[in-house]
Amino acid sequence: MGQEIIFSATAFGGVSTGVTYYVQAVFSSSQFKVSTTKDGTAVTLTSANGSMVATTSQNPQYYVSGVGTAIELLPVTNYITPEEYASADNVDYLTINRDSADLNAWSRSNRWFHIDVLNATGAYNDTPVVIDNNKQAKRPVIQFRGGIRLYNMGTEAKDPVNVIDNTETDAFSNVEGSTGYSTNGYTLVNGSRIIFAADEDPLVRGKIYVVNFVVPDTVPPIIAQPIINLVEAPDGEILIDQNTVCLSGTQVGISYWYDGTNWIEAQQKTSVQQAPLFNVYDTNGVSLANQTTYPSSTFVGTKLFSYATGSGTIDPVLQLILKYLSLTNVGDIVFDNNLYSDSFVYVINNTSTTAPISSGFVYEYASRTIYERLIGWQTAVVPTLMRQQFKFVYDTTPLRLDVAVQSNTVTTVPSVKVFVGSVFQAVSYTHLTLPTNREV
Repeated sequence: MGQEIIFSATAFGGVSTGVTYYVQAVFSSSQFKVSTTKDGTAVTLTSANGSMVATTSQNPQYYVSGVGTAIELLPVTNYITPEEYASADNVDYLTINRDSADLNAWSRSNRWFHIDVLNATGAYNDTPVVIDNNKQAKRPVIQFRGGIRLYNMGTEAKDPVNVIDNTETDAFSNVEGSTGYSTNGYTLVNGSRIIFAADEDPLVRGKIYVVNFVVPDTVPPIIAQPIINLVEAPDGEILIDQNTVCLSGTQVGISYWYDGTNWIEAQQKTSVQQAPLFNVYDTNGVSLANQTTYPSSTFVGTKLFSYATGSGTIDPVLQLILKYLSLTNVGDIVFDNNLYSDSFVYVINNTSTTAPISSGFVYEYASRTIYERLIGWQTAVVPTLMRQQFKFVYDTTPLRLDVAVQSNTVTTVPSVKVFVGSVFQAVSYTHLTLPTNREV
């Protein structure tokens, strides 16, 4: 969404030619909703017949997310991987869904695609899908849902910056107006994005600035070379719990998040097969790592769910020593439910207390501030139904069942479900209840 398009051919139905429109929603390859301004009101059409050609005025690429639920297009440009470990040859089996709003390192480096997504994308683009089976996962991929808050991390990403300066305390006295400036192994150039994390002015500290080199004036005394002019970036306003990643200098690949006052170096991903660590909160919304509520707390995040480790040979794919249900390394791989097996220690009145982290909650964020508490279990959409199965060959004769069908108050799940092979038939059959049986 947000793609810019221009229509050509004869105008009709309230759509003009040669005008830039913005795509708001996509329904099919030939059906979509547009507006005349980005995120504006949808264009109202009038009744008319004809055909027009829509041409993109840009050529962005998107990852497709949410196939089977709610399709979302994720701009490929969001998924940069400046981290050193990131390469096509380093396949990562521990990851987080790309739809995570914090654009953490696990989400940005996630290059797994379900076969259904590939097929749906191919069908949408009317392009045959060619599958390279060598790229298929060789081990189970542990992918966490997007939005679950990581330990020591924000909840919403800002566009990357080149560098975060953590030494300069007065940027507008010492950097603004200078002929050049370097920090953390990076020299500012025209267009650089920078945060002054150590500035004594909180209004400066909480902003992203873009560097412009300008000729200051034409009135003597004339400065012989351009000087730095710091301009607040279009997305420069920083809110609490927003985070970013650095692209340049000695900070390349390092993420930081803003706690409302200070910039904090976030949890870093430094290699593949590195499990992300998630935060856990008590019933009062206090992190188990909080040193005021839990003095000397040893909690530094939890894996939530992970490969169990054992002894023996290192797995050639995961580079981990896996645990198996058998002793010959050919049985089922064992996993740990860390949310229900991990514990942490804190000190109260000089006495150590060990507590299970399962007493708390993980937070799944739908936006920067809105979240839902999770405990590792969720209530099913409908109650479990015990069904009898009947297998038959359909020869146009209705199937009669002499088994009473219990009433079903859950309208979203039919009392009778019909499959052809393994494919559920949503609306291709009818059923009725006779005095002594049911006919399908």
